[in-house]
Amino acid sequence: MYRELTPLWTALAAAYPELVLHAEPQDSRWRRFRLRRTHERFYRRLIECRDGLVRLSPYLARVAPEADLARGPAEQLARHISEALALKPATEDPETAFTATRIASPSGNDLNAEARELAAISRAYAKGHREQGTDIR
Repeated sequence: MYRELTPLWTALAAAYPELVLHAEPQDSRWRRFRLRRTHERFYRRLIECRDGLVRLSPYLARVAPEADLARGPAEQLARHISEALALKPATEDPETAFTATRIASPSGNDLNAEARELAAISRAYAKGHREQGTDIR
């Protein structure tokens, strides 16, 4: 699932690089121990995706004011995410206050449900960009 989150994470990390939790430098001796902890990397990526969606949610609400952003199908949410990313200015005014909207609420109340929901959106996002001929790496 870590790799499945990559398309969504890449897009959101490009839009909001300040949300990416940085790991130790490559030459850190602790890095080799961290590589064994793939669940930590996965959990960090999951959090970064969720944080990115929260930050993007005001733009999502603008591009899809009538859509059920909390429970909509993954394909529809992926399209809205693409549109919202295009609408988001390169630099946001830090003084501007936005209201967050609930996006992609999982059907269950656990980490696995959250991961499945975001992975489905990420797969749909990647598929949409492949169909458009856009490279999302």
